[in-house]
Amino acid sequence: MPILENNIKFVESQVMDDVPEGGGASTGNVIVDGQMNNIYEDVSDLDRALGRFSMRKIYLAIKTLSTDLFGGAKTAITALPVDDAISYALFSTGDPFDTRSAAINRVEAYLYKGPMWGGYLLENHIAGMRAINVIQRVGSAIAPIGKTLCLVANEGLPTETEQYVRVIGLSVVQRDFVDGVLGDGSDAIFTRWVVTMAISDPLRHDFIGHTPNRRDQEYVFTSGKTRVRDTTVADAMRFYGSQWVTHAADVGDRTIRARSIYAQLVPASRSETALVDQSYAAEFQHTLATTPRAVVVNAAPLSVRYKITAENRGYNYTAILKPLPAPGSVRVVYRAQGNTYSITDTGAGTLEGSGGGSVSYITGSMVVTLEALPDVGSAVVIYYGPNRAYTNRSGSVGFRPPAVRFTLEHPNIDPGTFTVGWSSGGNAKEATDNGFGVITGDADGVIVYATGEVWMQPTAFPDGGSQYAIDYEHTPAEEEAFPGLTPDSAGFVSFELAESPVPGSLEISWAVSRVTAISSGVESSAAATARNASTESIALPTPRPGTIYTAFVG
Repeated sequence: MPILENNIKFVESQVMDDVPEGGGASTGNVIVDGQMNNIYEDVSDLDRALGRFSMRKIYLAIKTLSTDLFGGAKTAITALPVDDAISYALFSTGDPFDTRSAAINRVEAYLYKGPMWGGYLLENHIAGMRAINVIQRVGSAIAPIGKTLCLVANEGLPTETEQYVRVIGLSVVQRDFVDGVLGDGSDAIFTRWVVTMAISDPLRHDFIGHTPNRRDQEYVFTSGKTRVRDTTVADAMRFYGSQWVTHAADVGDRTIRARSIYAQLVPASRSETALVDQSYAAEFQHTLATTPRAVVVNAAPLSVRYKITAENRGYNYTAILKPLPAPGSVRVVYRAQGNTYSITDTGAGTLEGSGGGSVSYITGSMVVTLEALPDVGSAVVIYYGPNRAYTNRSGSVGFRPPAVRFTLEHPNIDPGTFTVGWSSGGNAKEATDNGFGVITGDADGVIVYATGEVWMQPTAFPDGGSQYAIDYEHTPAEEEAFPGLTPDSAGFVSFELAESPVPGSLEISWAVSRVTAISSGVESSAAATARNASTESIALPTPRPGTIYTAFVG
């Protein structure tokens, strides 16, 4: 009688629960196919809020009276959870009798304890501590942020205890220690670094530390004391799962693109968010104007920091803020029980949030009361913005409104053809010339047609990052020269242009000389240039002999 598909079953282990003794040997209890929650419990609201890691040990069994040879089987996850917050993975320890506690060690076997770290614990550490103090020689390697170390107590004994800790912050202090008396009666002093490492998870056990001793390497192997070991990547386990493919795969394809090669094993509340182009003063802002559009500027923040120690730990803190704080800019941040809390300024002189207090914008004095005692080693930080980072001069008498000045790409602008447009507060604005050199509309100003120079004062300034859209027409200039002209007795010269000029486009230039008597009796001559426009009769200074008059006609 052959082995059929319905003869292949999954059976339960001895303890189907998330307890240290979970797992164990195989039983004959068949796991019913298609029955809800027959391996794991249903997902609760608490699981969704805090996360949960569940692990069950199941066995493959052949339920048949046949004596046919079973050639082996493959197990795969063929249905993925519809909830993105849930993931499945398969792995095997190879031990048919191990329990959950032993299997957990294999799950955590990505990092494994390696050689001794160049330091040892300073005195005893108790469960619940979020930082460890390590004695190291001056100049030795310091654990970088993110480094994982292993604390091992009673190593090699039946009572051995270990914990992997990740460094999330550290500080180094150089200290002198005394471990005896020299022959002349003076203290035997040696110097070491005390490295305080903040760790991601609190200590789960008590760890017996060491008294500082100059014989470091010999001393750390004292029986019963905690040893600090480095970690190495072992990556000893292999996990199997399933992923959706992002592109269709056909027979013969050598490459398949999957959504991801990773599956989440344990819940984590950490996430990475990249922030770019952030202003360090973005949380402290002043509103200078609301019409015709909002004008909001950042005020540079200042800070006052109180380092929390066991001596100054308390609920109440005071400060004198100089320069004076701007209303609504004060914020107090502190950490208690590993969590961050803040108290903010309402703008009316009171502080509200995870505590309370008051602040005077006239004297800068403030007092704040925290809801909880801040953690030792943390800091109470007061942030605030200065009272006068910017000055609002809108509506002030004696200040000329801002203006814009620029020169067009081409000279000889045709009157009445100049138009400039821009966007202000999301609304389109436009100004034009009236044909006589005056700019009207959403801006006041003038334009010199001959040179293309523009000066205007917009009634509403353009939005940040926007540009002026300029349109105009221009005509090439005609040039005529009139040599040998002689002024009459009144100083006037007359000439006739070949064409009638466009109003406002005539430019005349000439050279003159003057005689200047200086103290040495030597005569000096100097050249000058004068211009006028839209004039039929022009009085010129006495010309220098051989002067050539030049007229530019638009």
